[in-house]
Amino acid sequence: MIIVEDSFDLKNEGRAGGNRRRYIIHAVKAMFQSPVTQEALKLGEAYGYFGHTIREMTGKMRPREMEVVTIDGKPVQIQVVPSNRTLAVDVDENGIVSHKQEILDTPPGRIVQAMWNDKVGGWSWATSGSNDPAFGARPRSFFGFDYVKQPNFVPLDRQQAMMESATGERVIELLVSSGVSNGDAVPLFEGWAGLSESYAATRDVDMDIMMMEGLLIEERNRSLVLARDLDLAKQEREEVTQRREQALMEALDTAPMVFTKDQREAFLRLSTPEDAKVVKMMLESLANMDVESLPIRHRAAPVEITPTQTKGERSGIPLGAVTFQKQLPTWPK
Repeated sequence: MIIVEDSFDLKNEGRAGGNRRRYIIHAVKAMFQSPVTQEALKLGEAYGYFGHTIREMTGKMRPREMEVVTIDGKPVQIQVVPSNRTLAVDVDENGIVSHKQEILDTPPGRIVQAMWNDKVGGWSWATSGSNDPAFGARPRSFFGFDYVKQPNFVPLDRQQAMMESATGERVIELLVSSGVSNGDAVPLFEGWAGLSESYAATRDVDMDIMMMEGLLIEERNRSLVLARDLDLAKQEREEVTQRREQALMEALDTAPMVFTKDQREAFLRLSTPEDAKVVKMMLESLANMDVESLPIRHRAAPVEITPTQTKGERSGIPLGAVTFQKQLPTWPK
């Protein structure tokens, strides 16, 4: 077995457009980060096959070692043998997808290795779509790379060489050199090439779907950010309201007057016309009422000035203090 690394640029998917590429990158990144993809990579089960035939015949993204398929109307048991498995895959912010493949020492693996060395064919990912087309609740999942005649994306440095070498005669030669009999090589090539061309025909549609998935992902992320900002704003408003109410409560508690429960609540809320009416009536009553008639909690003690004190010696009287003495003594001349 050998390990090979490859990379390709999502911007080479065909139609230009910055937004389109950005959305596709969002979808691919979500695909690689999905739980299904990460589990397959962790367990070493992101297997690939020589062509998409196995997945197409079984209708499964993860076929078992033995499967029963229908051929010419009859059930036939086939052995599923992978050719490679993905060890790592990622996409960067610029849309460059990098992946590492372990080409297995199996009959299909030897075919893939021979073709890879001869620059014939390339990698095509096997993916499943989202289960929620309206919002993409579960992202598209990645199950591995198959080796096909016409890959999803071709590295620029290999594009011309791969197109020139992917002739029928050359592929059949490689199949035979890899251990396939002459009688089996031709139908194997025809099935491999035909299914690859069929997948290539739907490539643009698949990219359109991924673009829309990426658009939904971006809109969902934007909605999540707005929802988070809204929650933070509500939390901040609640904290400000609590601080305001606490400050008002302390002011009411230390005021020299006693307020009723309704007055206190209206003063704290002050959010309805009824609250404003209560507060207005309270302030008007205070303005028209003799302070001596209010239930003041803390009254200043009467202050008397003894005859021996002079005008300049009244430092013991606080500035602005109220005295209840009705007549001052006569000051000595």
